[in-house]
Amino acid sequence: MASTTTGGIKLSKPDVTDQVTDTIKRLGDNFEAISAALYPIGCIYMSTVNKTPGFGTWEPIQGRFILGASSAYPAGSTGGEASHALTVSEMPRHNHSVLLKGQGSGGAGIDFSASGASGGPFGGGYIGETGSGAAHNNMPPYVAAYMWKRTA
Repeated sequence: MASTTTGGIKLSKPDVTDQVTDTIKRLGDNFEAISAALYPIGCIYMSTVNKTPGFGTWEPIQGRFILGASSAYPAGSTGGEASHALTVSEMPRHNHSVLLKGQGSGGAGIDFSASGASGGPFGGGYIGETGSGAAHNNMPPYVAAYMWKRTA
C-alpha cells in the first residue's frame, strides 16, 4: 500500500493489482464453467452468424436437418436424401389412357385374347405412358442456419 502525507493528512492508496488479477481469473473460471454448462460436449449450436460460441472444439454440421430423437431415430443417427426418384410401390394409384387402333371396318366388340391381338378387330395399341422418372426435391420449407456440434 502506497501512502503520502499532504498538509499533515496521511493519504493511503491500496495496492489492488493482486485483487484485480484474482477477480479477473475468477471471472474467467466462472465463464468457462457457465459456458460448459450452457453448451456441454455433444450439444448442437445454431446461428445465422457463421461463428461458434468461441470456446471448446466444434465440428460443423452442413446440409442436414435436425430431427427429434426417438426410439426409431436414436440421437446421432443420420438418414434421408435431398432428392428422391419414386419407385413403383411409392407412386399413388392412378390410371392410364388406352389407344386402340382398328383393323378394317365394323367390329362388334373388343377381343383382348391372344387371338384377338393378331386377328381380332384391333391391329394393336398401347397404354399411354406418363411421368419421366426424374428425382424430385424432398425438403420441407426451411430456414438455413450455421450449425456446430461441440466435440470437446
